Amino acid sequence: ADPTPTCNPHVDSITATLGRLPFVIQTLNWRNADDASFRSRDGRITFVLVGLSADSSATSDTPKLRAAVAAVQRRFGSDFQTYVTGDPAFDYDIRTIAADDSRRMEQRLIPGTILLLLVAFSALVAAVVPITVGYIAITVSLGLVSLAAAVIPMSIFVLNLTTMIGLGVGIDYSLLVVTRFREELE
Repeated sequence: ADPTPTCNPHVDSITATLGRLPFVIQTLNWRNADDASFRSRDGRITFVLVGLSADSSATSDTPKLRAAVAAVQRRFGSDFQTYVTGDPAFDYDIRTIAADDSRRMEQRLIPGTILLLLVAFSALVAAVVPITVGYIAITVSLGLVSLAAAVIPMSIFVLNLTTMIGLGVGIDYSLLVVTRFREELE
């Protein structure tokens, strides 16, 4: 945003709106901080620094921050561009993308996997069992991961890895059992 007198209401409005959110401790902009480093040299770019409380959650609070900024943006029109950035916003975006990727992967791969298993096992029930075993493995693994996450920081990619490994092990073990069973029948 342009920190000239014409944008002062915009910057002040964002600062005040964000300051009223219950999880925000303090807000600073170039005017109330009286710090020249809050503005670009040409005076066209500035930022509002927002301090979040210690119990603030990136997952639940980032959308609220973005909604508050968007509400102010709608009032002032498209003359100003505003973004919510920083560690909490980045963490929220990474979590959202990882969860969406995992969901899309399951939606695309599960039907194809069932078809391949149907060809391999020649029976619908036998084709569905490995997927069921995989989902049980995923559920148990995610439960254990959530217990461990209370003590040890976990990467967001644990969700994706757990899904891939759980389905992979379930399907692989089922194919191994069927192969051994067929060998013994021969």
